[in-house]
Amino acid sequence: MLRLCSLTLVLAFFATIVAGCGGDGGGVGGVFDELFPELPADLLAQVCWRGDVTIGRTVSGEISETDCDAQDVDPEGVGYYEIWRVRVESRSSVTFDVNSEFDNWLTLLRLVSYDPNTQEVVVQFLAENDDRAGGDLNALITYTLSPGVDYFIAVSGYDYLETGPYTLQIR
Repeated sequence: MLRLCSLTLVLAFFATIVAGCGGDGGGVGGVFDELFPELPADLLAQVCWRGDVTIGRTVSGEISETDCDAQDVDPEGVGYYEIWRVRVESRSSVTFDVNSEFDNWLTLLRLVSYDPNTQEVVVQFLAENDDRAGGDLNALITYTLSPGVDYFIAVSGYDYLETGPYTLQIR
């Protein structure tokens, strides 16, 4: 599970991701060019970034041992994760709804700044969720997002055994 309990851990989280995780991108390309300004390739290539997504879309991914390892972020962390970038055109209450056959976890972050010269990244932890309700191991977060801001939603397994395909609905 990717649990980030303080701003300090979140800063370490992104610094670690920038320094050490691999990702193949896999984004949607130029579909949302106006809404999604280009971020530096060296940042996206290192954050297990899977693509850009907007409200009203459902995306699919697969958590596997080739994804980023939460233990590289936090010595107490366990599990693998992938990240999707989210932006909105106007202030909106957004629900992130992940579904899978494994016990999943969601973490929502806001990109505050990125310095390409030093690769220093500052992010703010916003929310996280494990199980939406008793017996339902799928995660669910609802949060109000502002326009012109890059948000990252991290999908992860609760531990290293929790891997497989998932769908993430943003509504």
